[in-house]
Amino acid sequence: MIVQRKNLFILTVSVTALAATGPADAQDSTAQAAAESGLDEIMVTAEKRATALQETPLAVTALRGDALEDRHIANVEDLTQAIPNVNFGQTTGNARIAIRGVGFDNITVGNEGRVAYHLDGVYISRPIAALGTFFDVDRVEVLRGPQGSIYGRNATAGAVNVITSTAEDRLGGYGRLTIGNYDLVKTEGAINAPLGSTLAVRIAFQTTDRDGYGRNLITGRDIDDEKTRSIRGKLRWKPADRVEFDLSADYRKEDDSNYGYHYLGRGSATVEPLGLRLGGVVARDRRDLTADVQPSNNRMIWGTAFSASIDFGPVLTSISGYRESRFHQIADLDTTSVRLANFDQFERSRQFSQELRLTGDFAGGEWLIGGYYFDEAIEGGTGVAFDRLVLGAPAQLVQGLFIGGSIDAKALAAFGQVKVNLTDSLALIGATRYSTEKKRIDELNALDFVRPYSPTNPVVPQRSQQDSQRWSAFTPKLGLEYKPSDDIFVYVTASKGFKSGGYNLGGIQPAFRPEILWDYEAGVKSDLFDGTMRANVSAFLYEYKNLQVSRVQGTAIVIENAARAQLKGIEGELVFLPTRNLQFDLNFSLLDTKYKEFRTADPSRPELGVLDLSGNKLTQAPTYTISLGAQYSWDIGDGELTARGEGYFVDRIYFSPFNSARTSQGEASRFNAFLNFKTASERLTASLFVRNITNKQQLGTAAISTGLTGFPVIGTLQPPRTYGVQTGFRF
Repeated sequence: MIVQRKNLFILTVSVTALAATGPADAQDSTAQAAAESGLDEIMVTAEKRATALQETPLAVTALRGDALEDRHIANVEDLTQAIPNVNFGQTTGNARIAIRGVGFDNITVGNEGRVAYHLDGVYISRPIAALGTFFDVDRVEVLRGPQGSIYGRNATAGAVNVITSTAEDRLGGYGRLTIGNYDLVKTEGAINAPLGSTLAVRIAFQTTDRDGYGRNLITGRDIDDEKTRSIRGKLRWKPADRVEFDLSADYRKEDDSNYGYHYLGRGSATVEPLGLRLGGVVARDRRDLTADVQPSNNRMIWGTAFSASIDFGPVLTSISGYRESRFHQIADLDTTSVRLANFDQFERSRQFSQELRLTGDFAGGEWLIGGYYFDEAIEGGTGVAFDRLVLGAPAQLVQGLFIGGSIDAKALAAFGQVKVNLTDSLALIGATRYSTEKKRIDELNALDFVRPYSPTNPVVPQRSQQDSQRWSAFTPKLGLEYKPSDDIFVYVTASKGFKSGGYNLGGIQPAFRPEILWDYEAGVKSDLFDGTMRANVSAFLYEYKNLQVSRVQGTAIVIENAARAQLKGIEGELVFLPTRNLQFDLNFSLLDTKYKEFRTADPSRPELGVLDLSGNKLTQAPTYTISLGAQYSWDIGDGELTARGEGYFVDRIYFSPFNSARTSQGEASRFNAFLNFKTASERLTASLFVRNITNKQQLGTAAISTGLTGFPVIGTLQPPRTYGVQTGFRF
């Protein structure tokens, strides 16, 4: 939440500074009046209608654009230090977002996450598209827990809503320049202009140029660098007071050597990586590579959206979206200086979605009904060119492995929610969603150690499969909310999450089954000590079955259903303002996760046979996370200077259900500091920042690669220490 209290902007628990209706000037004056008397009363749209945050029966956190700017939160990864129970990693540029230990661990193309990611109300299916939406952001909302009734598709873990700034009927804009270490040069800006009394336009852009965090010692070139170009246009038409139409289009291009695999160690106690056995070397510093092929990353993402809102008593909302994305990734799979396995992956997708919903009130409560349609086509594949050295034969690069094909998915859903006020302080909530989804696959794979490698060689399939299946589910929700006083709000809910079944593209295996998760949750939201403290706490119990987990088996990735798992935890957010200039904030989470039934084999330890993983922790599910922050503001001339420090502490994170220390990140901490200045009018801003002050080298992901290359552990690293200066202006 962003609270403005005598010119002090505050990040606090589960808050979005969003007004439901009315002109912008009226909203601003209302917010200012509320802020002068204490913590701001904030409106959120977590339930797809405007509600006061402290009276919303969900665990939801939100950050406004100015808070993102002040804390230099530039991407999804940076959100982990601002929101409890959220973990982030990435593999080949695919965002791996986990909430409360429920995340994304499928590294093949055509995969889908368990967190429903939305941009301006449009669900984005492709995990690669989640890394490029953070510019000209008005706010970000993160909903924790399954959102099966209202959000539906792939919202088993929760939902992330990124809402960008809307075109307004005034002339204005901003510009920002950031210069930092690793030769970072980042620009961002927007211009907003009226095109008449009812029409307005907004154009925003962002560019990033940064040298690599490491080098490929074989080629001498940077790795993990960044070069991106992004632009977004928005058009708003308001022909009447209660009628709004919005049209938007965005485009992003990236061309660099980002997202390559790093060598992280041996994955087997008994087998040395083949590249080292053959006399090859790996970099001493894990940020560097000794790769015989230079990592290459090319991706393009674009989309359009059209939304309409018509208030005729009930409010009718329509959101139509079309998205396309494509990426091509090249990396060294064995990560040694010996040419053994070159990795080549691509994906092309297009999706169309349409949501219609109607919201209204009645004498004893409120209601919402809606429908949703989704259509996606994906084409992709993964190729690994092996050298015959992996077979003990004379050196020669051959075609090796190819897996891929196409997946088409079509989904339909109808949903509704009703709230009935039983008394002035007690209300009953009921919701449900019926979802049906059909997927069709046309896939093939080939293992070819005969033909010499050439990128122009056609694939000669050895196995293929064409299949289609449909899955359907009801995902209900039932809850009670109770408000014993103006400052305390209590809720209990039981809700169901559903992730459709699907296919492992190129794996030539039967379809895996849908996941089902039941969430039993209770929470308390409170404003204490005359509005100087806000404390929100929630506790939950998950019963989870048919988890879709992936593992490397030979040269392929296999997806299978773990039988059952249980997750339980508690999380909280606290902000305290002892004086008008001083703020303390705390986020924490305690999480207990375990597989209750799961038996599978570990390819890196085949001698052990089938293992019983009951009792093991889930992936991306640390036992605890703690975020601490403190800031103090001084009035300096015609402006304000704010110093802020942050600390983030997290328990061990496993990246594999086998809970091996080789594929985990141990207990870790990170510290950030910011010094921000803005004039009273906020027309001019300046900032100094440093993130990861102690320059800790921490893993983002880790996995044990194929036995053909000797089971090396490969993965990605979180950013090192970064620092710089930012200047900006508004008009």
